[in-house]
Amino acid sequence: MKKFILIFISIFSIMFFISITNINAKSTPSFNSKYWMKSRTVRVIKKQKAYMVKMAGKDWATSTKILKNKVLKKGQKIRILYGGASWAWTLPSKDKKGLWVMNKPLNTKWFKLIK
Repeated sequence: MKKFILIFISIFSIMFFISITNINAKSTPSFNSKYWMKSRTVRVIKKQKAYMVKMAGKDWATSTKILKNKVLKKGQKIRILYGGASWAWTLPSKDKKGLWVMNKPLNTKWFKLIK
């Protein structure tokens, strides 16, 4: 009888911890998800670099000019959205000079989503 109770408790606790792990793993939508088509507020976990770019012509690959750069520090709150095929992430800005972009981190591991 004691073995049966011990087995039942161990199976229940394993199932409980697996269910918690699945909930935490799905908390941030993937990089290519439609969720990122709208700007979202996030908190930076790892230091990253963003660039203000200006398009001089129609082709982004040959006519992009970098105007400024800034470092996004750990703990900073920012709004981001998916940048498409050209850039990984874009930072919405009211500045008419250019567009803040990030092209290096092609994942969601450098920030934490604020809900």
